[in-house]
Amino acid sequence: MEQIFTVLSGLAIAVAYVPFIKGTIRGSVIPNRASWIVWFIQDGLMAASAVMTGIGPAAVMPMIWGIGAGIMLFISLTRGTREPFTSLEKICLVLSGLGILLWAMTGSPHLALVASVSAACIGGIPTITKAWTKPWTETPTGWVLMIIGTIFSSLAIQKWT
Repeated sequence: MEQIFTVLSGLAIAVAYVPFIKGTIRGSVIPNRASWIVWFIQDGLMAASAVMTGIGPAAVMPMIWGIGAGIMLFISLTRGTREPFTSLEKICLVLSGLGILLWAMTGSPHLALVASVSAACIGGIPTITKAWTKPWTETPTGWVLMIIGTIFSSLAIQKWT
């Protein structure tokens, strides 16, 4: 059953990137570069970690996150806003960077998990703020599919410790 949830998670997440990419290319979605910088680094590290630890087919999900975040980062840098980073974005980038650094430096899986999730959440603050003040610059479909993919990913976990 876990394999089915892994596949469903990967599919939902891969499909979730379609409205983000299409919307950004069309100009209806304006991605927040600060968030996508954090998410690309975070997802890239998770994908590399998954491959290096040899988790097998379950590595597909972090790989999809990493590839999608990489595409979105590129598009956000080439088609997104050209305005300088706001103070909030700078603070979130620094705090996320510290979380990622803590994740990379620690030998504790629990501390690494907390640092990793914290970095990803802090990196999302600029996008949440932008979505709240300018909701027309986001795509609800993409976010709903991301949530569904994350739920499937959680259901794919074989043993919760």
